[in-house]
Amino acid sequence: MNRISAEKVTFREKNSDRLPEEAALTHNSRFTLETRRADLTAQVRQLQGELEAQRRALRAEGPLAQTKFTGSQAYRESLARINGKLSEAYARGLADGHPEVKQLKDEKQRIEDLIQKEMGSDTNDLDRRSNAGFQALQARVDLLQAQLGAARGDLADTEKSLGQIRHVVGDLPRVEARVQQLNDTQDATTHLHAQLFEQLKKADLQLSLERVSAESRYEILVAPQLVKENMAITVVIRAVIGLFLGLLLAAIVIGVREVRRLVSKAIVNMDGGFSSNR
Repeated sequence: MNRISAEKVTFREKNSDRLPEEAALTHNSRFTLETRRADLTAQVRQLQGELEAQRRALRAEGPLAQTKFTGSQAYRESLARINGKLSEAYARGLADGHPEVKQLKDEKQRIEDLIQKEMGSDTNDLDRRSNAGFQALQARVDLLQAQLGAARGDLADTEKSLGQIRHVVGDLPRVEARVQQLNDTQDATTHLHAQLFEQLKKADLQLSLERVSAESRYEILVAPQLVKENMAITVVIRAVIGLFLGLLLAAIVIGVREVRRLVSKAIVNMDGGFSSNR
């Protein structure tokens, strides 16, 4: 019984996370982890999409292009005024070869070159660091990268925990069968122990009864003693006994004779009676 109890305790300690009474909790943990994994997977995909979009915007340097466009706004306004003057010149009937028209065209070309130069100019680190929009975009990219890394870490931990839970769930039938086997063995052993103990009590009782019976058969009430007889007393006792026996024998003989006499007398009387009747 002690060996089975120790084996049962050892087995339960080694499989404390997959015992039958913990099965419901294990299944709930598995469901929770699978739900969390699905949520984290969706979160990772969303962060990946947002991060890629922000990276494209960062590579395109949209904020810097906006700054360039704003910087070239004065040239655009000048270009609009020149185009207005050309329209007026053409309206007055001036041809392309007219000096005024040629001058306006030259000015227009110069302004367009300035705008193209402004928009096509290269940006440097100073421009990027000094541009608030670009820095905000860079901060957004950094934040998304950190969030994506954290989400991937949580997803990896969840996948690991889920794998362990799946292993535990798959091992539940074996553990449950072994626990049931140990319980049955313990119950059978306990029952056998009770039977053997009952038999032991009966055997002890039977042994006690047989011991008392044996002792009662061979019990000596008075221990034998050697006593020296007095010869005179012995002779007297024997004489008394002989006298008693002689008297008893004489009384028996006399009794027998008296019985015979009475029997003979009774027979004679019976014969006399028969003769009278005849």
